[in-house]
Amino acid sequence: MSDSKNATYEPWLSICIPTYNRPLQLERMLSKLIPEINNGVEIIIRDDSERQETRIIAERILTNGNVNYKYFSGPRIGVDSASIFLLQKASGKYIWWFSDDDVIISGAIKKVKEIISTSEYATIWANFSYDKKGTLAVDRVSGQFESPDEALITLGTNVGLISTQIVRREIGLKAIDFAKKHIHGFSFASTAIFLRSLAEGPSYFFRGPAIECNLTEIDEIKKITTKNGEIVNDGFKVYGEYFRNLIVDLPAPYSCMAKRRSISINFASLWRGMIVGSIGGWDTPKGKRLKMLQLYWSYAECYPALLLLCLPRSIVTSFFAIYKIFYSHRKFIFVNKMRTLWSR
Repeated sequence: MSDSKNATYEPWLSICIPTYNRPLQLERMLSKLIPEINNGVEIIIRDDSERQETRIIAERILTNGNVNYKYFSGPRIGVDSASIFLLQKASGKYIWWFSDDDVIISGAIKKVKEIISTSEYATIWANFSYDKKGTLAVDRVSGQFESPDEALITLGTNVGLISTQIVRREIGLKAIDFAKKHIHGFSFASTAIFLRSLAEGPSYFFRGPAIECNLTEIDEIKKITTKNGEIVNDGFKVYGEYFRNLIVDLPAPYSCMAKRRSISINFASLWRGMIVGSIGGWDTPKGKRLKMLQLYWSYAECYPALLLLCLPRSIVTSFFAIYKIFYSHRKFIFVNKMRTLWSR
């Protein structure tokens, strides 16, 4: 089921928003987005529900904002399939997927238009801030990536945030079959399209930030991770399996060396997160040790991870306390104290 305004309009950009029963988040997101819309931009929403609450709120904002839009709703198909659906329904030369709970930063759309006026990039990756201080996810200068390998290593798992992904539509459409192999319900389809398209032509890093990412606090992570004592949001499956399999599946011109390095960097971060989760008791490593060994036996990072995950929690907790002293922000407090004592 769909509604639209000026359905025959041919924009330069389609902002594609998958949503599911989050009317308040979508309202906040659209309220920030509408003032940034200029001529040649359309908004397309795929509502994964046939409930009317979200539609009523969205259409009120879109109509009052006098923007060109298409609104589709129907039975739940998941964010991956919704992302593919939106790509197929878009009219713009470029499409920009956007999460319903992220917020665009003023001037970002104008800057994207300036970027594509200089060259027909296959993709643009729009940087985001991930905390209230505006810290950049990737801190490097704006500019064209030298190669797909450089982009893959530079972006890491940050590439998977749906709101960062801008793709030339004609190239993205060719990657749909590849994306359908990576439908898991975690925006992997749009990431697959983005990475496959990135290999098809010059790609640009937009330093921005263009997006203020919805910050997930540790209590929220605990809440969505466990339910009735069981793991319902398995980080290892998402990033240790699904992300790894996507990177392995990337075709040339991505090199085997770059893919392996990208996976290695991701896994090093992943297993440290598993340790923290096991200490906190909200993401235990049960059942993951064997899978880790099967997938990562050829990576050196696998073995310290397995060792730590097999030790008693009390010992690992002690190791982690020492780690935080020497390898976190506390390091500087510790060093300054030592300097003060030494100067005396």
